[in-house]
Amino acid sequence: MKTERKTEGKTLLRIKPAFSHALCAALGFLFGGVELAGAAAPFGLSFAGGADAAHTVAASVGAAAGYLVFGDVSGALRMISAAALVCFIKTGAGRAFGEGRLIYFYTGTVFVSSLVCSLIVSAAEGLTLAAGLAALCGAVIAAAGTCFFYRVFYLLRLGRGVRCISAADFTAFLFAGAVLLLALTRIPVAGVSLAHVIAGFVIMLLALCDREQAPAMAGVCFGVTLGMGELRPQFLAAFPLAGLLCAVSGGYGKFAAAAAYAVADLLALMLRGSAETALLSAAETAAAVLLFLLIPKTALTAAVSGLLPARGDRGAEEQRRLMEFRLNNAAKAVRDVGTAVKKVSDLLVRADAPDAGYLPDTVKTEVCAACVKREVCWDRAGKFTETALREAYGRLMKDGGLTEETLPPRLKTVCRERDAVCRAFNRLYYEYQARLTVRQELAETKELAVVQFSGASAVLEDAARSLSAVEKADPHTAAAAKEVLEEFGFSADPVLAFSDRRGRSSLEAFCKVIPREPDYAALSDRLYEKTGFSYLDPVADPDTGRGTVLSFSEAAELSARIHIAVRIGAGETVCGDTCRSFTDGSGNFYAVLSDGMGRGKRAALDSAMVCALTARLVRAGFSLNCAVGAVNTALIMRATEETLATLDILKIDLTDGSAVFYKAGAAMTVVRTGEKTAVVERSSLPLGILKEAELAQSSMTLGAGDRILLMSDGAAVLPPQYFRELFGRMKKKSVRELAETAADDAVRYSPSGKHDDITVACVELK
Repeated sequence: MKTERKTEGKTLLRIKPAFSHALCAALGFLFGGVELAGAAAPFGLSFAGGADAAHTVAASVGAAAGYLVFGDVSGALRMISAAALVCFIKTGAGRAFGEGRLIYFYTGTVFVSSLVCSLIVSAAEGLTLAAGLAALCGAVIAAAGTCFFYRVFYLLRLGRGVRCISAADFTAFLFAGAVLLLALTRIPVAGVSLAHVIAGFVIMLLALCDREQAPAMAGVCFGVTLGMGELRPQFLAAFPLAGLLCAVSGGYGKFAAAAAYAVADLLALMLRGSAETALLSAAETAAAVLLFLLIPKTALTAAVSGLLPARGDRGAEEQRRLMEFRLNNAAKAVRDVGTAVKKVSDLLVRADAPDAGYLPDTVKTEVCAACVKREVCWDRAGKFTETALREAYGRLMKDGGLTEETLPPRLKTVCRERDAVCRAFNRLYYEYQARLTVRQELAETKELAVVQFSGASAVLEDAARSLSAVEKADPHTAAAAKEVLEEFGFSADPVLAFSDRRGRSSLEAFCKVIPREPDYAALSDRLYEKTGFSYLDPVADPDTGRGTVLSFSEAAELSARIHIAVRIGAGETVCGDTCRSFTDGSGNFYAVLSDGMGRGKRAALDSAMVCALTARLVRAGFSLNCAVGAVNTALIMRATEETLATLDILKIDLTDGSAVFYKAGAAMTVVRTGEKTAVVERSSLPLGILKEAELAQSSMTLGAGDRILLMSDGAAVLPPQYFRELFGRMKKKSVRELAETAADDAVRYSPSGKHDDITVACVELK
């Protein structure tokens, strides 16, 4: 059901394409007839410029029709030609820009098109300075309107409506509504403008939403738009003043809000109104107030409760809890690092190895002290005996051992315990070498400890960056999600909802109790019904001894599916490769593939650890560089002998299709975009060699229908030309068939009975 819902879309613009195109054409027609103070009519062009790519043609055609019906010949020619130019440029060059830059492209296109077409028509009629300035002003207003309409289309495409959006996005909706009301002023009822009645009702309604800025923002938008669009300038003062007074009085109930609105309108009428419009304005004010008062307060409150979050400190409190949750998650990762550092500290307290110069004195104590010739060697000729022992020590350090033949001449001639001297020197030398080795290992461990602390610092920095990436806490969605989770048997507290800078929603819930067999598909459907957001199935991260963290990310424009084909190496019982896929809380899809050094259980253990830790840290909100650095250190410290593992990461932003390939000693990746096949290869070292991991990376933009093949070294025996042919002949095959075929062919390409572990992961965007 979730896949079907995602395909059909979450908004009216996507559920019924034919209806949405007709609606866009109708709105373009209405906006094309909206004039500002009897001058240019820029909003039809703005609507066509701000419409998304799928609705640009319909919006442009509707705007052109509106200009043709409502405008004069000169004005219609200017704006119709500008709308046609905007439509041509957007459909031709829009795909070259990513989602984050489209607003600049659309705004610039509308500005240039409006200005150029206006100047050309004015030049044909006789260009004057006044006409040039008018053309420039019209182009600026059209471009500004494009920004608002673009944001409205973007939010509707995401299914937001006006629920829990930023103040800037709320202003975009208000502006679009104000322009629509301005278009409706052409439809009076008994001389009373429905647009003015609706505007007043909306201002009073927003006064009940417990968000003071909402009615004030609505008053400014309605006042500027309706006041400049007609010959009733009192609206320039009436609506902004009404919005401010309603914001102040809204907390005292709907009667107070209605009274504030009536007073503001009467004041504005006395200051700016005329005798001809006094009765009409009073009738419109009375109609709006009467309509507002007749509707029960419970109905009004219910209508507005889903639009905006509650007033007060609740949003700040949710933001604080969100920060606390994030930092606690980061602290847990730092504690894991601290555990490793503690083990290092235990090693550092061991006895330090002394200098090798103690060897001759120790031999004198152990051997000569019990010798019967001690009096002769040391009491009578101690200087010569000590010199001989020092000379023996020098030969020991040079040769790595002593024999009776390599002893100095004096010891050969005089000493009766030559064999004992050699054995004592050799034993002490071996002990010294062992301690020296320990010292060197401790020095290396100290360096690793430094790396660990640096890693901890990077973790905290990443935590701070992740907090700055969260634009807005969403307590309304969090409360609704908590109810749904409890309905499905999850004991969740806290439940946090937030959006990133691109407006994508995420949920994180700490669950002490999870049902034995949770139905995540049904859970996502219910969350959609209650919150309006379509979430992917959650990623579960167990917190040992406490519960489980569930992370929900909102479904994006694209989706990814993956199949992993595995062939165990010849003569082995387990595969040394590991591949995992997951999504984070920001709409990114990850596929992680690791190939452990060698084959068998040891390689499988290394690759599994690399994939598991990378996924855990990335899902916790850390950057890839930080996560890979921590994994590299863990790989170095996990064993005394050398431990290596490759790492191949594919990251795809499912909102705009931007993909980044990260490689650390990994095999090539093959990408099929349209009819083109590209090979991604980067020279890099595996993890576990250097103390600081380095990832080679490259990027490209992908779209629906594109496929990517990640593979381990065992599958890299296949030549690039093979994959071009494979993609061509299996164009209509599933990702499963494609991955399994490539894995089977890799076995056949390998020497008979000697093939390595083979893993092929096929990812397809939908």
